Amino acid sequence: MIRLKKIIKLYENDSYLRECSADVVSIEDFNGQPAVVLNRTVFHPQGGGQPGDRGIIVCDDRQVDVLDTRRDEDGIVYHIVSSTDGLQEGSDVMCQLDWGFRYPHMVSHTAEHVLFRSLYLETDGAISVEKIRLSGFGGKIFIGGEIPDFDTIYRALMRANNIIRENRVVNIIFVPKEHVKKKYPDFQRAFAELE
Repeated sequence: MIRLKKIIKLYENDSYLRECSADVVSIEDFNGQPAVVLNRTVFHPQGGGQPGDRGIIVCDDRQVDVLDTRRDEDGIVYHIVSSTDGLQEGSDVMCQLDWGFRYPHMVSHTAEHVLFRSLYLETDGAISVEKIRLSGFGGKIFIGGEIPDFDTIYRALMRANNIIRENRVVNIIFVPKEHVKKKYPDFQRAFAELE
């Protein structure tokens, strides 16, 4: 069992940060795959329809590929690696994201939020986004409510494209789950899937 007070999730404060130094907290097995737990990380785990980050971990003269990043129910971030050779508890490492993988997913995720809000506005709130699943550079959007007609979808796309062209500033806020559950009970199913 991992005893760690807090993993510093650097990606929460700076999604453009591409590398960081860290210490290896433990070498683990995550669902049959070798994994490394670090005390701090720039690697965002899979979640919210987004794939986990990839990249490398460098320790002394060794480089280990990070093939995926996952999180368990306790919030521990696991870096699924090609090998744990040369890594041990307490090792000082350098973590580097595969920015060519992260960045397209990151901007796509933001664009999805713009599209979802545009769909919501164009249907006067008659639809809700239930789930997002991205894979590669494609994906699926699952919506609740009646499927909008083509004209409504087109207007929503045009609205979203105009917002994106405006190059608006994106602000990220973290709202406690309990607050959202209480204020927006429709999110119960979404939270049930996350827990």
